[in-house]
Order: sequence, then C-alpha cells, then structure tokens
Amino acid sequence: MSGKITISPTDRFIVMQSMDLKDKNGQPVYEGDILRQSIHTSYKFGEIGYIEFNEDCGGFIVKGKYSKNQYYDQLTCDLAIECEVIGNMYQHPELLN
Repeated sequence: MSGKITISPTDRFIVMQSMDLKDKNGQPVYEGDILRQSIHTSYKFGEIGYIEFNEDCGGFIVKGKYSKNQYYDQLTCDLAIECEVIGNMYQHPELLN
C-alpha cells in the first residue's frame, strides 16, 4: 500500500472540530459529539446533550434538555471529565430522542 487515500467527488464529509478535551474515559471530545452526564455528584446525572458552537458565548456548549426546558452548559475541562462520549449526532441521531 502506498498510504494514499482516494476521495471520490461523491464522498461526503462532516468536519468535526476537536475541543482538545477528553471525557471521563480519556476519549477525545469533538463538536457534534453526544455526551451523557455520568458523575453522580452532578444535578444532571444521566442527562444527554450534544456539543455545538454558540456565537453568543463565543465558545462550545453542551446543549440538551433538563426538566422540559432547554439548557446548555459551557463546555469546560471540568464538565468534559464528568461526561462520557456515547456517539455523535451525525452517526447516532437517535441518541438525542
């Protein structure tokens, strides 16, 4: 093998920005990833959200639902290590339902 990758004009790609953060298992966190809050000390334990860029706060947020209201939390190192990446919104959109 030459190590070259052939890309067809019909191939589709979604570029996911790295956060340079890791979840509780050491898994890298990317824009579009779906996270589950997995630390019992959190008031949102078990909640699921996805990462998106928010222009209003000028950074990445975890967006989801909590108590029937939309919520978001700014994505920080402390929040990332309380969560677990369970997929991404492009390959596993059913996780957000």
